[in-house]
Amino acid sequence: LFRSAYRVGELSPQEEENVTVDASDPYARDPPRHPAMTVNSMKPLNAEPPAEILSENFLTPNDFFFKRNHLPVPDIDPKNYRLEIEGRGGRSVTLSLTDLKTKFPKHELTVTLQCAGNSSSEMNAVKIGRA
Repeated sequence: LFRSAYRVGELSPQEEENVTVDASDPYARDPPRHPAMTVNSMKPLNAEPPAEILSENFLTPNDFFFKRNHLPVPDIDPKNYRLEIEGRGGRSVTLSLTDLKTKFPKHELTVTLQCAGNSSSEMNAVKIGRA
């Protein structure tokens, strides 16, 4: 349930069997995205939903939320993942993925992100000229 709110793509069992990974491409293991997304760049991924999809729902479905990656999607081993947080005075805490999922209260919020990334295709169409 925790991860489903942050899902960016999903492979069917048949698709998982047919995946070949190019070890030299750091983006090769990125998850697939919804085919209706307008892709402005693939590597790193910069994609947005068509405007007509945004107007169909009051809340944007996760599959259609804009994607703005600056690096490849991390490929982690959930059993060995650790997050280390360092604070003032040299204090630090290390948390496993299980810790992150179980040691903190869960909250669900409906929020608005102003200028959340849609319409970059329109910005990319603007040509800067010389004065």
